[in-house]
Amino acid sequence: MNKPFELRKEQIILDLKAKDRYSAFEEMLAYLVKLGDIPFTSQHTILDKLKSREAQTTFATGKNIAIPHINGVKIKNCTLLYARSNDGIDFGSCDCGLVHHLFLALIPEEEKCGWLKTLSMMSRAFSDGKLRESLMSVDDSCEAQVYLNEKLSNST
Repeated sequence: MNKPFELRKEQIILDLKAKDRYSAFEEMLAYLVKLGDIPFTSQHTILDKLKSREAQTTFATGKNIAIPHINGVKIKNCTLLYARSNDGIDFGSCDCGLVHHLFLALIPEEEKCGWLKTLSMMSRAFSDGKLRESLMSVDDSCEAQVYLNEKLSNST
């Protein structure tokens, strides 16, 4: 990433096709492999860790948001991905709402100390209802990138 917590337009999916949470993890990770942001050899290990963590307690935070995250991953850099599900995905959220906004964070082994800061930043950014509303109405990743990076830079 160019700056901490800055998303490239390629790290934004506006039409996540998955219909359940585990398929969403698979689709997002496959996308990151295609981008070259994570190695193919790490994809299944990361998926297993995400599934294991989700089985313990949901990544859904309410208000149509899920922040799937794991730390201690064997990757070079902190990797972020925003994905929008237009139909919504049932994550078993405490407010019973479907998740439309997924913000995946993969934190490398070398940055274990920074993972709480990363989660806090994302949580603050998505607490803004205007951001969530704006992201549901955008048609291209460049526009979404502007909204996300502006909000993320103000949340650090």
